[in-house]
Amino acid sequence: MDWEEVDRHFADLIHRLEVQSSPELLMAAALLSKAVREGHTCLNMAEAGGKSYSDYGEGKANQYVVMPEGSEWCRELARASVVGTAEEDSCRIHKPLILDAGGRLYLLRYWRYEQKVAERLHHAVSRQLDAMPSDIISAALRRLFPGAGEDRESDDQMTAILVGILRPVAVITGGPGTGKTWTAARLLALFLELNPALPLRIALTAPTAKAAIRLREAIIAEKGNLKQGMDIWDRMPKECFTLHRLLGYSSRSYSGRFNRDNPLPYDMVVVDEASMVDLPLMAALLDALPSTARLILLGDQDQLASVEPGRVFGDLCGGRRQNLFSAAFRSRLQEIRCQGTDDVPQPSAGRPMDDSIVVLHKNRRFGPHSGIGSLSRAIQDGRAEKAWEILASGQFQDLHWRTIGGNETLEHLMTAQVVERFKTIFDAETPEDCFRRLQGFRILCAFRKGSWGVESVNDLLEHLIKKNGWASPSAIWYPGRPIMVTVNDYSVRLFNGDSGVCFRVEDLTPSPGVHPYRIFFPQEGGIARKFMPSRLPPYETAYALTVHKSQGSEFDHVLLLLPGESSEIMTRELLYTAVTRARKGLEIWGDKEVFLEAARRKAHRNSALAEYLWRAGPEGT
Repeated sequence: MDWEEVDRHFADLIHRLEVQSSPELLMAAALLSKAVREGHTCLNMAEAGGKSYSDYGEGKANQYVVMPEGSEWCRELARASVVGTAEEDSCRIHKPLILDAGGRLYLLRYWRYEQKVAERLHHAVSRQLDAMPSDIISAALRRLFPGAGEDRESDDQMTAILVGILRPVAVITGGPGTGKTWTAARLLALFLELNPALPLRIALTAPTAKAAIRLREAIIAEKGNLKQGMDIWDRMPKECFTLHRLLGYSSRSYSGRFNRDNPLPYDMVVVDEASMVDLPLMAALLDALPSTARLILLGDQDQLASVEPGRVFGDLCGGRRQNLFSAAFRSRLQEIRCQGTDDVPQPSAGRPMDDSIVVLHKNRRFGPHSGIGSLSRAIQDGRAEKAWEILASGQFQDLHWRTIGGNETLEHLMTAQVVERFKTIFDAETPEDCFRRLQGFRILCAFRKGSWGVESVNDLLEHLIKKNGWASPSAIWYPGRPIMVTVNDYSVRLFNGDSGVCFRVEDLTPSPGVHPYRIFFPQEGGIARKFMPSRLPPYETAYALTVHKSQGSEFDHVLLLLPGESSEIMTRELLYTAVTRARKGLEIWGDKEVFLEAARRKAHRNSALAEYLWRAGPEGT
């Protein structure tokens, strides 16, 4: 059992709080702490029960304890004074642990987060919007999509736009290249055209600065393609915020400035890369969303979930692979689009969330002859052997596999195959040019630690870069060095995952106490901010990134390094996320069996959110 100090400390805390503590309670507390570390929001007692565990106590790793079956274990936990139940008033519960009716043990705050997300979303999707005449929407849609109904490849996108117009909440999921931001730009244009007299306030936002920048650039790029007049474009939002900035987080407060008592001043909030939004942040966003505002969530349900506990976007999508709407909503779509029943998604079971979920299928980036596209689809579907066949066949120019083994060392491989690909970043003339060149190639790793982890790879690459003379051997900072922030710092508005690059400031003359280099970070407005190295929060060199940290980014060419051995972290979601970071070319180095096991293994996170969201109605929240 992989215990850490935090697990022991939490079990000790529960022991001090509970007058009549028992071995079953303390083991449950330690296991819950471990589960949260691994991304679960709760401990499923049915799964945990009836097993043998090594003692969590320090120095007792060789001692094992057998726990009772799940139902019996739950009865034991229910007797503890530190364990509350889901039936109690959530606002008045002050017990550190919650045991729900499904036999799931929670930390109080994560149970409250799930309850809040489910409650807010149920109320939001149940809200009735003012009905706009279908003929008015239909006429505007035809102006937006000339020939609408003739191009069946855009059917899902037109459906997504209408869901965003007709519903208070729209959840739009699809892989890279399926046109999520393209759809969002037209949704915004149609929304503005249908409301010409209203001073509508629209917020564009994403979990990280790089994702916010990409959303802003995508919206701007659609300016020339929109059929509406300039008055529509003038009313489109020009700025894009990170979620932390949108919610008003600062160094002076653990929570955001905007909340239920002080809601956001917007009529519509559009969130890109929503799969990266963790449970606490989604709860804060929904808490701050005005009761009259629309919410548009864009993301890919097959990507890795957030590093923090929960899998909110995946739970929102409910694993849906096709578009299913209620009979009443189907009728409205048919009326607006003037189409028969065969052209509209099939009817659903009539659950509240059904009419708010849209799946985009058509991939416009990766055609039928794209190796990256074919590989990503096979991994997405869990077809491990087919994925291997595609990767190893040599039939696709954009895919390359290399088996690692024998006497090949990481240094030999990096020297012979990789380090030269980074040379161009040291020839960049401006920080912006350096950022662009860094988008041309990046290394992705599954883990942080180990010989094939990002720490080892980055250390080795920096050594080789200095050995080649592209940076001074003794230099800590040198032009072109990429870094990534690893800790949120609200005082300087730099957050975990933000990427920067070192560059020389020409008007600074080197002298004692004056550093000639600054670290430049792109921001949502498109203008790079610069910082003295001493002002940075904790950071790391970033020639190589973990797959988790690469989310929200895309690169022309990607090299994915697989570890030498398989593990529970190696899943199809990790492979799919890594593969879809590449636009033009992908190399994977590793062992065949490690790849196959990862492609077969589906990530699992214990949570009750999907159950809360997809049951019959809001009265159960």
